Amino acid sequence: MILSPLLPLAIVLFSAIPSPNWLLQYAPVGNPLSIQQIGSKQSFEGRIRPFNQNSLSQDPDSKPELAKVLNRLKQFDIDEQNAMLQSALETMLAQSFPLFESLANAREILQKKPAKILTEFAPKHFNPAEFAPALKLYSRVYKPNSSRWKSLAKKYSNPLCPPIDVKKWHWSFGEQALIAPKPAMIAENMVKQMWLGTWPEYDLLAAQLAAYFDHDDGQHAIANYFEHSYRDRDGRIYDGLTLEQMWSSGLTFGISDVETVAYLRLILDDQKVQSPINKSLHNGLYALIKDGFTEFREYKQLRLAISARFLNPNGKVPLILEGANQRFDLAWVLCDYQLPAMRDLLIRNPTRKKFFAAVAKLEESKKADAELIRQRLEQFHAFPQAIASAAQLGLKREGLLGLRGR
Repeated sequence: MILSPLLPLAIVLFSAIPSPNWLLQYAPVGNPLSIQQIGSKQSFEGRIRPFNQNSLSQDPDSKPELAKVLNRLKQFDIDEQNAMLQSALETMLAQSFPLFESLANAREILQKKPAKILTEFAPKHFNPAEFAPALKLYSRVYKPNSSRWKSLAKKYSNPLCPPIDVKKWHWSFGEQALIAPKPAMIAENMVKQMWLGTWPEYDLLAAQLAAYFDHDDGQHAIANYFEHSYRDRDGRIYDGLTLEQMWSSGLTFGISDVETVAYLRLILDDQKVQSPINKSLHNGLYALIKDGFTEFREYKQLRLAISARFLNPNGKVPLILEGANQRFDLAWVLCDYQLPAMRDLLIRNPTRKKFFAAVAKLEESKKADAELIRQRLEQFHAFPQAIASAAQLGLKREGLLGLRGR
């Protein structure tokens, strides 16, 4: 079956607004908000209190000091390094800058129901003997190091759907598992991250959040389908070049009867169509797969974007949603950075259109609190500096800045 182009949506780029240092003087107080309270008048009352800006260092990215820290860290074995890092992180989470409390609360929620972890994640292929036995198709697998694989991947590349970065944690919507990076991040690199203002292994936190927000069981089977490797009509399998990447390309390509029948059986529970598929059915079947892909892509990208912007003004959302960074940041403020509140908002408003409409409605209901919302957004943009400063304190207490500060 030959597929016609699937055109990507337009992209609007957004430049982050710098945050004034005076915002570090504010912090939220009070009990967490429920989703029902978010639009109420009392949502932000009493949630700002004085904060001591002097408790934060003003030189968080001193490279000479970082080099000294790393040199001292290397003097310890791996177990000692990890223990020191964990102790430093506990020190950081105990700091009074408000968003550390939000981060600690989120970590606690995620740890109550930990997601499955896979350290090995091999590419998946559909079995032609199961879905198109009449074709007696011989399948030849091409690996990513082959010239044919590279040529096809280049032709059908799309920045809107880049390949998975195997060096980072990610959530597999199909396998329903966290996929561990290769190689695993070492303590030295985590120290570099927190020294420069990023929570260490933020990619793991974002992947855990994506798992938490992946609430629709009906999307799991279709996610698994699009995670399978692409096979052309001649039976050539391009190992690890997924159906998701091919469908995201916006270009015309051929699809084997194997993958077509697999979609009908596994996603639509339709056993009627058999291979070889009559050409008169091709366009209609293509439309079915296209609709399923479009719906799943929106579901996945929205949840990845929300996860990426949690307490991280540098969080990278899917490129197609980059222009909406400010709306995601606002949504987190309106949800008080509470995971259950955001999950409830997503369940009630599962599509991009409904989600942004709900955020706009909440924002409209909080017009009287516009100044407090602005202050909390500026806290959010100041959080990297708070992380870097707290990291110095934590590392100092572990003796990695010269003198142990305990």
